[in-house]
Amino acid sequence: MPLAQAQTRSKAMLAAQDLQAVVQAAASQVETALTCLPMSLTGDQLKAHQAELQNLQSAIFEPLRALQQACQQLTQTQAELGQMQAHWHVLQQEHSSLTALLRGVKDRMQQLADRHDISAPLRQTLRAEGIPSAPFPKRKSRLNLKT
Repeated sequence: MPLAQAQTRSKAMLAAQDLQAVVQAAASQVETALTCLPMSLTGDQLKAHQAELQNLQSAIFEPLRALQQACQQLTQTQAELGQMQAHWHVLQQEHSSLTALLRGVKDRMQQLADRHDISAPLRQTLRAEGIPSAPFPKRKSRLNLKT
């Protein structure tokens, strides 16, 4: 394992040295280009060069700004997606709880229906029609009609 780490470290060092050489070469080219500019630029030529530099700067930095904005929007979208996933998880848990509760209610209703004095064929017919067979009272309530 230490050998692999040493190899990775040496590759990183070589890559950093290569990058440094590229940066130095670019700086050297910029210096050469600056020394090649004519020293006797008129005001109009100077303005034209400044405008060209501004156009180049815009051409370089505008896509970078757009990319930065897109990255910020992506980060925001990822955060919103994380919130939505958390809400979805809560909703799934609530759905599971409510489904279990509903099953329990249906089972209890069936138990109550089976206890009532309704004939089995009538219960089967009601179930087939989607009509719950509970609650049907076994007998009429007793009222004290004596005055």
